[in-house]
Amino acid sequence: MRLATLLLLVLAAVHHGRCAALVKTSTNYPYSAWPSNIIKYRIGPGFVNDELQALKNAMQQITEDSGRCIQFVQDTATTGPGSAPFVQINHAFPPPGNNAACWTYPGFHRGQLSSNIGQLAIAFGATGTTNADGACLGAGRERDAMAFLVNLLGQHNEWQRSDRESVMTFGATDDAGRNNLVKTSLASKMFFGKGNQLSDPYGTNQGTFDPLSITMISSERYSRDASNPVFRLANSQQVGQKAALSVADCQALMSMYGRYCPPTGSGSRPTCTTADPYAAGAVLPNNGANTNTANQPGLPLQLDANGNPVLR
Repeated sequence: MRLATLLLLVLAAVHHGRCAALVKTSTNYPYSAWPSNIIKYRIGPGFVNDELQALKNAMQQITEDSGRCIQFVQDTATTGPGSAPFVQINHAFPPPGNNAACWTYPGFHRGQLSSNIGQLAIAFGATGTTNADGACLGAGRERDAMAFLVNLLGQHNEWQRSDRESVMTFGATDDAGRNNLVKTSLASKMFFGKGNQLSDPYGTNQGTFDPLSITMISSERYSRDASNPVFRLANSQQVGQKAALSVADCQALMSMYGRYCPPTGSGSRPTCTTADPYAAGAVLPNNGANTNTANQPGLPLQLDANGNPVLR
């Protein structure tokens, strides 16, 4: 369960274009998509206003980007056992927990149903903490906050895919060498170690690598020295910079949660390709050519009788 110790994070139908790496439901693995499109959450003490605002903004953006399918609802209870399932979002682990980075289980942990105490997630901002490098909340960190929540929903980080080596060129081949390129405060997490690549039974890749995914990070994000990054993307590909779900992110989440929602969504993005944030090539390769053809609008999202996307 090494992937479950990181921040950061099964598409039912294979489709053309890019996609995501999602949690794989297995009797031998306690994680899956949540059993509802409505995710109940509780907030622990210690959060400041800009952290709570970033979290709320991220939740609202995911709701809008999923056609108002996925919704986050604050639970009325604040402490103690409650009506599971829910996630308890705390500001830090109790001592001696490692609070170097935000953290969540990769999806729904079914063990919480038997305990009726929900599942834990850790999120914090950079203000007033010695762990600013691993923060995911606060002003200007809405993209990080969205990635945290998407991990919570069951979508793993794009940069943890098992096929990442075909797209990400690392500055070192071994775990120790890669760790030496990571910010000192995060070294204990072994973010880029080969043991933290997505593999059975933890999840599965579908489609090709999506550098626009909300779960993808820039090469400098955790690098100790920006001029000597942990990795570079092949073919001068650029990482998405917007606090919004890519088309592939949306399709991946709808493959898990679309069965709970009407076939056509509402709000500003009723289908995954409506109002695609990267449709106009807002993030381009260094040669200036718009190669993001997989994320062009015009492909409506339709769901079959089982709630899985029917894509062409």
